[in-house]
Amino acid sequence: MTAPLRVEAAVARAFLVRRQGLGDGAPWPDARAAVDGLGYVQIDPIQVVERNHHLVLQARVPGYQPSDLDRLLYADRTLVEVVTTVRCIVPMSLFPHFLPRFRELEAHYRPGLAAMEPVFDMALGEIAGRGPMSSRCFDSRDKVQGWWDREGKAGTRAVSQALEWLWHFGRLVIHHRQGSLRFFDLPERVLPGVAAEGACDPDLLALAYFRAAGLASVAHPHFAWGRYPPGGRQKTIARLVDRGELIPVAVGDLPKPYYLPAELEADLRAPAEPAGEGVRFLPPLDNLIVCRRRASEVFDFAYRWEAYVPRERRTYGAYVMAILHGDRLAGRFAPRLDRRRKALVVRGPWWEGQDEPPGFSSALEEWARFHGAVDLEFDSP
Repeated sequence: MTAPLRVEAAVARAFLVRRQGLGDGAPWPDARAAVDGLGYVQIDPIQVVERNHHLVLQARVPGYQPSDLDRLLYADRTLVEVVTTVRCIVPMSLFPHFLPRFRELEAHYRPGLAAMEPVFDMALGEIAGRGPMSSRCFDSRDKVQGWWDREGKAGTRAVSQALEWLWHFGRLVIHHRQGSLRFFDLPERVLPGVAAEGACDPDLLALAYFRAAGLASVAHPHFAWGRYPPGGRQKTIARLVDRGELIPVAVGDLPKPYYLPAELEADLRAPAEPAGEGVRFLPPLDNLIVCRRRASEVFDFAYRWEAYVPRERRTYGAYVMAILHGDRLAGRFAPRLDRRRKALVVRGPWWEGQDEPPGFSSALEEWARFHGAVDLEFDSP
């Protein structure tokens, strides 16, 4: 295999911050440019403050508002929501390349869902005849054991579970949302031409994923948005390295390499610019920190999302955000939005061996305004 390019951790940090649109240089002008640059933004329903995808874009786009993203998704349709190993928003140009992933999911799961077939047929028939529908548009109250139900408990409406599966299989797409309520429609009606099945290079999504990550390893989460058999990730990387499309990168004295799209080599080698004094707040599934191993190895920042950790075993809290100062992950804090009182309540911050960086207070005040908070309160840890 090709000998790795060697860089110090500081060079890798500066590159990743630039690549992720978090530097102090020219920012992305709008949400469309940000998603194009990032490659994807992960969706998560948890809403202690704003939801993950909005927080990711707010950290990168001056003046960002959630309505900006809704317009791109449901009016302009230059972006689209997809689900494979993770629920995310991607540029529309990538959608056809996810079709083989949808078919893989369907081939794996649908044979075990024979009891759901009448519900699948009913839902698809109703939507084909009536147009976009949410689960609330269906009269049926039949229930099944859903993904989040306890073993042996049928607590989920069958039609809700059917719509979810059909979205996973690419048989439906999200037409629009009303709050958290999703309305589904047929892909050929919402995305004419774009949703057509076609030949796809099986490595294209892997390359798109590496471009999105900047530097990724074989252990990177949601690798290429696909499920691989044992050894499949290593074989994909080896094939792309042999074709000259990926370059192995040795970061500092780490024993295992990261991998970089060859087209980004000049950017990685570019002289590091001063990190600046900007302060950004990154949610748990932000593109920069979603790979916990990379955050630890490259940024020396140990981060664990404790939402699903028992309360007595939590170190900081259920929902903790990272604080980026320049090219350093300088600390963390636990925010909570009290919507009734329009107050942003903050526990922490906890700093990583340094004092509060300049600009933190003003950045936090601006972030509170983004959430519509009129008061900012600190709750002692």
